Order: sequence, then structure tokens, then C-alpha cells
Amino acid sequence: MLQQNKETKKQVSFAFIVPTYNVESYLQKCIRSIETQLANSNYQYEIIIVDDGSTDSSGEIADKLSNQSEHVIVFHKPNGGLSDARNFGVKNTSADYLFFIDADDYINSDILPLLDTIVQNLNYDYFVTNLIYEKNGQIEIQNQYKNMQNPSLSDLFQNNTRINSAYRKIVKRTFLINNNLFFKENILSEDFEWTVRLYTKSQNCLIVDNHYYNYILQRPGSILSTPKVKFFTDMVDISRDSIEYIKSLNLSKNEEKLLLSYCSVNVLTAFRKLKKLSKNDQNTIIDYLLKNKNCIKYAQPVKCKIFNLASKIIGYKNAFRIMG
Repeated sequence: MLQQNKETKKQVSFAFIVPTYNVESYLQKCIRSIETQLANSNYQYEIIIVDDGSTDSSGEIADKLSNQSEHVIVFHKPNGGLSDARNFGVKNTSADYLFFIDADDYINSDILPLLDTIVQNLNYDYFVTNLIYEKNGQIEIQNQYKNMQNPSLSDLFQNNTRINSAYRKIVKRTFLINNNLFFKENILSEDFEWTVRLYTKSQNCLIVDNHYYNYILQRPGSILSTPKVKFFTDMVDISRDSIEYIKSLNLSKNEEKLLLSYCSVNVLTAFRKLKKLSKNDQNTIIDYLLKNKNCIKYAQPVKCKIFNLASKIIGYKNAFRIMG
């Protein structure tokens, strides 16, 4: 373990990559939360705002924040989606470790002990944390993980869902680049696809029982609050392709079973939001799933098994509408 001192802190650099698209009401709070926590620390850091073709005042707010702080760097680019913006940020930093922050979320004072932990454990490829959910001002602390070194795939996928998020991982930049762990572009739910590749590339990671990240649930206008047809069809495609990828690996029977279940559960969990769409869109999506129904057959939780059984009896459309 490295001795932690001011010089060690200065030798390790961090980049907070913040893709930004039409979040004028949230961006300043997000950036200020990072600045406030790190302002009096000895850490070397930069906040990279990637303005992904915003049509509101997000770009102007970003420039103002950059003018006020030497740590804030802004790039303006044509709209390419979340994955493209994150990849752009990765390619435009030389920092040692990467944080992926959503511009409508914010961080809290737990960030400093987390950075201390990273500096003391530089041999790991990435770090996984817990987080805080916030909805209408109400806080829910997620305690999925306890401190753990070099967890197995079984440990990492122990809860099936809610482990997708890129903002729960702090990744060594050289590890990401050397393993081509860039985010897949032109899809929604990119974290789902990325997490499977990340976890299977290396389990040389440290799980940290830390809650530095405040995730705002169901912001108006967000993908999850107003899902479109593409959200569901992408989930099906990602699950299908990830299942094929997992089966190509030399995993133990238990590890493969866990990962395949993770893929199927993610689809079934997403499909609970079908009710937010019109009947025509629901039918379109369910028809698409039926062409790729192998992507949901591996789900292990009891409720998912009941759904799969019910769908054989009353059909997928009725099963989704009853059990969704």
C-alpha cells in the first residue's frame, strides 16, 4: 500500500467526464459539487464537460463555469449521444483514473475518502462503489456491496440488476484503452453492454463501500422517465449480443449462469416500463422481443421464472400487461 501524502496525491490524476445535453437546470449544481469537494484538496483533477450539441443554454453555462475555474475544461461537439460524448472525453484526457458523471446528478463529501482509497490502491484496474438514489428530495442509500478485494464474477453479479451504471465505476484509463472498453455508440442503455465487457475483462478490482454519488431518479425528460421504442429494442439487442459474447468465454458453469441471468433480468426489468407507451408501440416492441425471445429465457429470479411460465400459457403480450 502506498504511503498517502501530498506528493502521492499530486502524482495521481483524476478526470471527471461529464457528457452534457440540454441539462441547463442541473449542470451548475453538478460541476459545483465536484469543485466544492476537491477545491481544498491536494488532488490533481480536471472536470471535462462534453457539450453534446445542446440546444438550450447548457453550452453557455459550461463556458461560464470553465472561465471561473482552471479545473473545468469544455468541449463543444455535434450531437452524437451519451456513448460518443463519454468516448470523446476519454480521448481528450491523460488522467490516470476516470469518473463518468451524469450532468443531472451530483457528488457529495464521500468523494474524498474514495480518492484516498484509490491513491492507496493503485494496482487495481477499476473500483466499484455503492450510491445514493434521490427522488423528490427523498434519499435512499444503496448498500449492495461491502468492501472486497478482487471479487469473483459471482460476487460482482450477485444482485442481477442495478450494477450497470458507469458512474459506479472508477476506471484506470490505460486499462480502459488497452482493452478497448470504449462505450458502444448509437445505442441506449450502453452501460448494460459496457458492464458485461468490463467485468469479464478483469476482476482485478476493489469494491468500496462508499456513497459518493447522488443519482437523481426519473428526471423529467430523461430516457427512463419517457422511454421510447428504441430504448426497448436496444435492450433486446444488447442482451442478445451479450449472451452470445458470454457464451464465447471460458467461464465456469455457475459464472455463465449468473451472467446470462443478468442479461435476461435487465430486459425483463426494462419491459416493466412498457405501460408508459401506446398500445401500438407496446405491440411493436413485444413483437420484436418474440423474434429474440432467447434473450429472456435465462432469468433466474423466481418472479422472472413465473413470467416465462405465464407467457407460455397466456402469451407474451398478456403476460407483460398483467405482470408488468
